[in-house]
Parts: sequence; C-alpha cells; structure tokens
Amino acid sequence: MDNKLDITISKKATINAGNYSSIQPSVSITLKDVPSNVLNEKAKLLKKLTSALLFSEIFSLGNDADEINKIGLRRWLEVCDYSVIDEEVKTCMEKLEW
Repeated sequence: MDNKLDITISKKATINAGNYSSIQPSVSITLKDVPSNVLNEKAKLLKKLTSALLFSEIFSLGNDADEINKIGLRRWLEVCDYSVIDEEVKTCMEKLEW
C-alpha cells in the first residue's frame, strides 16, 4: 500500500509600487492525496504552476496599482464595474463546484 500525502506550495512577494505604496501578491496551491512515489515530480510541477500564477498576480496587481496611482483610489473604485466582478466570482465558484 502506497502512502499518500498532501503538498502545499505557497509564494508571496512585497513589491514597491511607487508613491509610497506596495503590492503583495500571494499564491498558495494544495495538491491532495499524492502518492509518495511521485511526490518530487508533483512538487516540481506545483512549484512551476505557483510561479506562473504569482507572476500573473504581480502583473494584475501591478496594473491596478499603476492605474490607482494615476487616477487615484476613489476614481478607480468609481469606474469599477461591480456587477462584472460579482458575476465572475459566481461563475468561478460554480466551475470550482463550491
């Protein structure tokens, strides 16, 4: 009988976004019930995935921070379309089967 383990890889960063502000992207992924004989292989893949997702978060948060620095937080919040955000959250949760 092969033992199974859970693997969690987390990555985060604090990046100076200028104008006395920073962004703090963070990603954490858990892979459950991994057979111990493939643990290293799966961990390497999970590390690559978290790195790619962290970069995506840096890009997204960086763009938001840049826009906020340009137009101000209040104006940025005014132009956000909350209905689109709410729908995206709902769709993602349904697809994740939550």
